[in-house]
Amino acid sequence: KAYKEFKETFEDFPDIDEALNDSLCGETPEEFNCILESAEAGDADSQAYLMKLYEFGGGYTEADKNEYAYWAEKAAENGNTEAMEELGKLYYYGNVLKQDYKSALYWLEKAAGKGAEFSCCLLGKYYEAQKQYKTSAMWYRIFAKRSIESRNKRLGWENGQALTNRS
Repeated sequence: KAYKEFKETFEDFPDIDEALNDSLCGETPEEFNCILESAEAGDADSQAYLMKLYEFGGGYTEADKNEYAYWAEKAAENGNTEAMEELGKLYYYGNVLKQDYKSALYWLEKAAGKGAEFSCCLLGKYYEAQKQYKTSAMWYRIFAKRSIESRNKRLGWENGQALTNRS
């Protein structure tokens, strides 16, 4: 019910992710509870929002590394690319979760397969440390290509051409 009400509240937004990013969720207990209910019902975007909220804290919510890891896992399991990348990093570095390269590689490769940039860099770093240089180079090349594409998109370039209207 709360998820439906939340979506209706933000019906002018093209998708729930944009609504989550543009809202002040967590600023009031009512807003937080609405997102929490949606997340508990399995909405990956709400789960990813809680992941971010617990990573840094905000509104009435304090940063909580355990909650951050919990919601990262839930959102990743439900297909959220950003959460897959975050969960991969948590396993890779072992800051919050116990360091587990097998789990890290699983989530980083899933995220990379869905277009995540930084996952490719970490995969390159991992394979370089394992002295698997061809595999490492492949991941670093993918990372570089995606980074350049992302930068060009932010700058309004397509295929190296500026997307400006010159009249």
